[in-house]
Amino acid sequence: MRKLRLLIHCLMKKILFTVVLVLCLVPRMRAERPDIKVGANVVGSYNPAWGFNTGLDLDGRLSLQDTLDISFSFEGMTANVWSFSLTARPKVKFRPGTLYVDATAFVRLVARDHLYDFIVAGSAGWKMKYCDFQLGIFSRTSGYMRSSLPEDALREPTNLLYRLQFNIFGDEAQWDILGGVKNFTEYEYERMRSPIFYLGGRYEYNERLGFKAEIDIKPSGMFNMTAGFFGITGRLGATYTF
Repeated sequence: MRKLRLLIHCLMKKILFTVVLVLCLVPRMRAERPDIKVGANVVGSYNPAWGFNTGLDLDGRLSLQDTLDISFSFEGMTANVWSFSLTARPKVKFRPGTLYVDATAFVRLVARDHLYDFIVAGSAGWKMKYCDFQLGIFSRTSGYMRSSLPEDALREPTNLLYRLQFNIFGDEAQWDILGGVKNFTEYEYERMRSPIFYLGGRYEYNERLGFKAEIDIKPSGMFNMTAGFFGITGRLGATYTF
């Protein structure tokens, strides 16, 4: 547990340094009024390893429309699994779309099995009205919470990260339907050969209040440790913009 606390402390320092560096490199932020969006989802999930379980997601985003997004997410599940992520996204808008770069730190605690995951990810993406493509890499360190030996940790220095999303009506429409394939979410990261297929939608009731829903399906094995695996997760929630 002491080792876990030291890793969390070191990771948080790296996250803080990244965010401060990005803020220093974006002087335009002082001239813009940031938008703050917060959201909450109820979650239902099933997989053969953990059975059926429920949970709650909390997320937030501070957005400077043309320069930078800083977002966080937190999830707690009744399977005693906890996730937290923090992402800084500098971006540049062009006429056909938006170019962005993501720097993410992610922590997942599978407390029921005394396991942890630490992930650092970097990626670049191109977002258009009806399509969003993202490609990058991530590094994973996994281990047993009760172990104090560094050699007990499992390190995967390089994994491919990808996401391809299509929107029917686009972000500027009052409501939209979206879907695609990816190998990561704000709450989990899978290897390249373990895709997650998803379908979702959103509805903006007014300028501040919105609603959203999404279903994720994993047809391949979780951590490639089970054969014939099928996992499904559903989320239903609301967002509010200050």
